[in-house]
Amino acid sequence: MRFLIVRPLFRMRHNRRVLALIALQQIVLEIAVALTIFVNVIRYIKARRGHEVRFRHRRYNLNSRIPDQVRRLYRLVSFRDETYLRNLRMDRNAFGRLFYMLEHLGGVKPTKNVSVPEQVAMFLSVIAHHKRNCVVKHDFIWSGRTVSKHFHAVLHAVCEMHIVLLAKPTPIYDDCTDPRWKWFKDRSAGGPQNKEELFNLKHSCARNVIERTFSLLKVRWAILRSQSFYPIDVQSKIIIACCLLHNFIRNEMPEDPLEMELLDTRDAGGDTVVDSISTIESSHVWSAWRDELASTMYNEWLCRG
Repeated sequence: MRFLIVRPLFRMRHNRRVLALIALQQIVLEIAVALTIFVNVIRYIKARRGHEVRFRHRRYNLNSRIPDQVRRLYRLVSFRDETYLRNLRMDRNAFGRLFYMLEHLGGVKPTKNVSVPEQVAMFLSVIAHHKRNCVVKHDFIWSGRTVSKHFHAVLHAVCEMHIVLLAKPTPIYDDCTDPRWKWFKDRSAGGPQNKEELFNLKHSCARNVIERTFSLLKVRWAILRSQSFYPIDVQSKIIIACCLLHNFIRNEMPEDPLEMELLDTRDAGGDTVVDSISTIESSHVWSAWRDELASTMYNEWLCRG
């Protein structure tokens, strides 16, 4: 009888333990489910915020692109004159004066995204190194259309500033007070005696000036060294712009390293080989025009005394 009473009590205690374990497992399972849901919600919120940020940058990319472009511009010109000379063919002071003149006199205006210094730097980078549009757009992190637009705008502005950049000859009158002028007045003794000698003298002087000028221009502006891929009208403007910028650099930079390098090369006997025409078939029209030009030049020279 005692055994029969103890066994039901043991079964009741065992059932309570089982029920307690089942309840505990259910609580743990519910907590795990709640934690899983919480973690998934946090991940979803973070992913959504990141998507919104990426979408905002993709739709309005000014804040994400300008720092890279400004950093590229600063890296291009740096803060040393050597870097300016190597990349833009002028020192810091000349570059600052140039873009100031182009902005206030040439009509170059900053856009929403591109500043005037960056526009001028793109233009100088093209003519100094003869870079193509695809290279410049990679260097300055802009589209090819933007690079082409600002290149032509700066080119037009430089050509429009010929009134300021083009050196104009100053006539010397008889009553000139410059003490150096007296040493150049008496020049009749060694002057030409006929129109042929005057024509040859003018021709040799002009050829010497043209060769020296274009040698320096080709050293400074690589776009003049090889065949250009621009239209003819743009090529003409590029040549004019290179000459005007050469005058600007001569005025703003008392010491030009490129010119000194060219002079050293000439002194060392390394003159640039110029392709010349050895023979040409003469014509009556050309001979008549040459004789007429020589006569006109000689008569004007005699009238000036």
